[in-house]
Amino acid sequence: MPTDELKKHMDMLYQGVAMIRKLTDPEYTAEVEYSESDSEWLNRMLTCAPDPKAFKAGSMHACVPVMKEYFSMLENRSKNAGKVVKWFKEGVKFNFVGWDHHSHVKAPQRKQKEEAVRSMLGIAVGKGAVEEHLSGKEPHHVQSPNHKSVEKYKDFVRSELEACVDKGVIKKWTLQRLLMASKWWMISRNSDCA
Repeated sequence: MPTDELKKHMDMLYQGVAMIRKLTDPEYTAEVEYSESDSEWLNRMLTCAPDPKAFKAGSMHACVPVMKEYFSMLENRSKNAGKVVKWFKEGVKFNFVGWDHHSHVKAPQRKQKEEAVRSMLGIAVGKGAVEEHLSGKEPHHVQSPNHKSVEKYKDFVRSELEACVDKGVIKKWTLQRLLMASKWWMISRNSDCA
């Protein structure tokens, strides 16, 4: 039988999962009684969890109320709770550093990773342009060719890509979107240099 502290956290987790389910299924009503056995609790968690087949990418912002509620229930609230909620609201902005940054130089398996990256870049941009694409503090735009297996398994690849588009994991880019993104990228690159 779980301790009172564990029971409290199990109930909080269940309530959070039930709140997420309610966001996608407004008619869902969760059980509120706590089950003594772990297997009953796990079954209850699984029944209230959202259907993984209904997953939509980019919908973390819909969970902001759940995250706020979760952090408000914690007694030892982390000072980073506000940062996590902000990530759910606005997304995460990564701070890029150059290829030769000291944190990269000390990375595990650096040599093997560097060889793999150089090889892939050589195929995509040509061996003479590899160093240029490894320079700077921001990633460079690179378009890699498809692996030769794509042609061999094109029906499978097409169905997987369509499933990813349906779930919102990837988007089809029209020429107009591509041009707008390139224009934004050029403006942002030039403004950094000013």
